[in-house]
Amino acid sequence: MTCRECEKQIPDFIGKKMDYLGMKRFLEHVDSCGSCREELVIQFLIQESMAHLEDGDVFDLQRELRERLEESRRRIRIYEGILRVGTLFEMLAMAGVLGVVVWILREIIYDLYEGFGPGRRYCGNCKTKNLRKSR
Repeated sequence: MTCRECEKQIPDFIGKKMDYLGMKRFLEHVDSCGSCREELVIQFLIQESMAHLEDGDVFDLQRELRERLEESRRRIRIYEGILRVGTLFEMLAMAGVLGVVVWILREIIYDLYEGFGPGRRYCGNCKTKNLRKSR
């Protein structure tokens, strides 16, 4: 992310309007770029101080910005954890499907090479089921 892109996204960050990927890229850039972090602090102080002055509240804007940044990082960690769990479930589902496919193929191959004929799974003359012999 460039500094210009970062500066354009500062109002979205302050207004809590950023999606996961945008927030992640934004925070990575702000953490590594002093001038963009300074611009974030300035814009945050201006916007939030105006809102607090209108309400007549007592405020600590540095603390509020620090809390907002920490909350954003926490949300990113939660989202990434959910992604990891989702990926794990996808892998387990694929392993289950693969197991079923292997089992089906094993049954087909067994039937083709060993399963038909006298005394086997199916009687050659009448096609009635007999008990399968142990392998």
